[in-house]
Amino acid sequence: MADLDRAARLARVPAAAKRVHLIGVGGTAMAALAGMLSDRGLTVTGSDNQLYEPTASLLRNSRVNVITGFAPANLSPPPDLAVVGNVIMRNNPEAQALLDTASFVIFNRPETALAPQTLHELGFAPARSRIVHLDTPAIAAHQVRDRLARGAPIDDLVPAAVADYIRTHELYRA
Repeated sequence: MADLDRAARLARVPAAAKRVHLIGVGGTAMAALAGMLSDRGLTVTGSDNQLYEPTASLLRNSRVNVITGFAPANLSPPPDLAVVGNVIMRNNPEAQALLDTASFVIFNRPETALAPQTLHELGFAPARSRIVHLDTPAIAAHQVRDRLARGAPIDDLVPAAVADYIRTHELYRA
């Protein structure tokens, strides 16, 4: 649990952050994160190619401004914080614009073998990047969805705040 507490401290949104942009906002987890950030009073924007239900409704109801398509212009004005979804590839023009200018904190899950020497190969500037290794259980969205469908608890899979948000907004429902 200490690793989860450490990760939670590192993942806190900086107090100075007022505008957050999510690249790949249409994914279930990214849409939930966008909603949580918006609920905290932040201005949240996001980009993706196409949205599907229920994430489209969640984003709309959460007042998240979604831009269709990926482009460097989506980062203007520059966000205080950007979150890049795991499906976004290096050749994505919006992600490339971030690689050229931003500083990064990369949360490395246990099943991922990302080492500092690979940062340059991936396009990250090592001087502007930091890897945080997490010792957390590897879970997938289908595990949360399966448990909720059976009426089983999810509190051991995700932090309590995330579990509450999922239940409140009825995410992962079939």
